[in-house]
Amino acid sequence: MNSIVEEFTTPVEPQRRFKGVWANDMKPVLTRRDLIKGLIPKNALTVVWGPPSCGKSFWILDAAIHIAIHRDYQGRRTVQGPMVYISGEGGKQINNRVEAWRRHNTEGEIDIPLLCYDAAPVLPEDAKDLIDCIRHDLDGTTPAGVVIDTVNKVIFGSTSNDDDMRGLVRSLRVMIAELDCAIMALHHCGWDAAHMSGSRVLQADADCELAVSDSNGTRTVKHMKMRDGGLTEPFNFELVQIELGVDEDGDPINSCAVGQVTAVQPREAGPHLTKNQDTMLGILAEAGPHGMTQTEWYVASRAAGIGERRAADLTDNRMALRRKRLVHCYNDRWYQTHV
Repeated sequence: MNSIVEEFTTPVEPQRRFKGVWANDMKPVLTRRDLIKGLIPKNALTVVWGPPSCGKSFWILDAAIHIAIHRDYQGRRTVQGPMVYISGEGGKQINNRVEAWRRHNTEGEIDIPLLCYDAAPVLPEDAKDLIDCIRHDLDGTTPAGVVIDTVNKVIFGSTSNDDDMRGLVRSLRVMIAELDCAIMALHHCGWDAAHMSGSRVLQADADCELAVSDSNGTRTVKHMKMRDGGLTEPFNFELVQIELGVDEDGDPINSCAVGQVTAVQPREAGPHLTKNQDTMLGILAEAGPHGMTQTEWYVASRAAGIGERRAADLTDNRMALRRKRLVHCYNDRWYQTHV
């Protein structure tokens, strides 16, 4: 009888999903197991974004292969593991891009543990099927990372809709947890080239953000965000055209591979600019030789958050840039002044 009473009165340790840790019991985490040290974090969501044809797909493929074959990336340590590339935008062109990389970077045959899919899933609907396919094709091996090329090709709905983007982000987080890997999602920029396209949900949730730009053939990767870590210095890369063969008419078939990667050279010291002045100057610089009307410049600047609280800030910054001889007006259009 006593044993029965004890059975019902003795506290039972509950099955706990969440286990707290007291601050006094915490120890610092001193390991950094980034896929590329200081650049692309492990088991995290990285967004690589930029305008069309800026080279972001070629650059992320180059980075992914370095991880897959365990080759240091520009002096940065990599964590080796098979990589998965979902070529939703380029489709079967991924074949040519991988071959171009091989011819440019290796002599002879080399094993590249890179698994490619040339059809785009629809996320979040196809998330479970995609996870199952990756597990099956890798024969149970844990991938180091999955590249999604691009967000626009896999999202169910619109990238401008917050709810649609939340659904996509949740499915990417599920993939990170289920596959125990990193996700690198490629995305386009907005019309002003200074921000990601569409909803800000993806940008807010990302652990790491890398912006790729192309200014007259100078392609640059800039670290915009690294959760719990410092930002690396921006660097430039070039694309090298590789001839792969000829088609049925005898015309050459070409692709590209990432060539030399170099540090961005510091600009000569110029007039001191406030943050908003620098942003407005950058917007005008992106317009190139065509310049912008004052209205176009102001609209783009408001989209970047300038003048929302005080409309006169737009005029103040414009006039400050003019006084510093960094911009000028001609025939009702504004241009960056090149000395």
